[in-house]
Order: sequence, then structure tokens, then C-alpha cells
Amino acid sequence: MTETNMKVVDDAVVDFLREDQLSLGIVLGQFLKTIYLSVILSCWMCLRLMGTLPGMIVMVLLIAGLVSGVIPLPADGVGAWKVFKTLLFVIGGSALLLSLFGLFAILIVPPVVFEKDQVVIGSSRIAVSEITRLKLSESARSRLLTICYEQNGVITEMPINLVRNEATQRKLDVLQAWCATREISVEMR
Repeated sequence: MTETNMKVVDDAVVDFLREDQLSLGIVLGQFLKTIYLSVILSCWMCLRLMGTLPGMIVMVLLIAGLVSGVIPLPADGVGAWKVFKTLLFVIGGSALLLSLFGLFAILIVPPVVFEKDQVVIGSSRIAVSEITRLKLSESARSRLLTICYEQNGVITEMPINLVRNEATQRKLDVLQAWCATREISVEMR
């Protein structure tokens, strides 16, 4: 590479904006994972709630109501089914709320900018000297760019989903040249 080309690559700024990071396939894939984790988390929260003071108070009141006859014990399958449906409704409602919060988190993506001396991800900044390597992997729907960096002795990986199109590919080519001038390794998977 000539010195003029090195200067151009050295001063290059590579930015991955919202349109580079979001597609329907990426959102659906992330949202399905969010729904799965929300159901598991909701079940865990229901079980965990029974071990807390408010949960124990509710359990004591429920048992006292059943023993005193204020709350009728389900004698047949219909009554037990109603209790089971209520429990499923609580788990489903909390899973739905958690999934909606997860969807909002998926849709709010920070811009990622590779500048001369730092990488800016939203409001956080990573110095180029802290970056250990970049990993780039591809799937059928998207590309995953993972920034590996070390701050205060802790190695952190920051994954960034990217759309598979020509504009993103050109930006990735410039990013590889940007990494080469800074001697940052890029792993292709």
C-alpha cells in the first residue's frame, strides 16, 4: 500500500448505522430468542416469588383461606383447571411484558463508528489500543461482527448484528483495511 493510500485508510471512518444493523430476519431471530427467555424467566420469577416475604404472605393467606373454607378447594377437574389456567395466565402475561420490553431493546440499536483513535458504540467509547481482535461470522440472514476488547484486565466481547447487503460488505472491506493499519487481527468464521 502506498503512503497516500495508508493515509486515506488511516483517516477513514467506518460507521454502522441503524439500517446496517436491522433487518426483518435479524429482528425475528432475536425476538424468538427473547420470547423463549421471557417464558423461562417468568416461570423462574413465579417460583422465586414463593420464597420471598410477600410470596410467603400470599401463600399463608391462601392456605388459611383453604383451611377455613373461605376459598373453596377445587373438588373436580374443572376447578383445578381454573387454578391452572390462572397460573398460566400470570406466567403468560409476565412473559408477554418481558417480550415487549425485549422487542423495544432489539429495535433500539446504537450507531457504531470506527474512528481514527477509538470505536464509539452509542455513548461508550473504546480506545483502539484496547481492542484485541474482531471476529466476523456469517449466517443465512446476517453477519455478526464481534469486537473483543480489554479494559482494566477484563476481556469483553461486543456483538453487532449486520445486514447482508452490498453496502455493508463495502463497509466491512474498509473496516478490514482499517484494522490492518492498526494491526488488529480479524478472524473470519
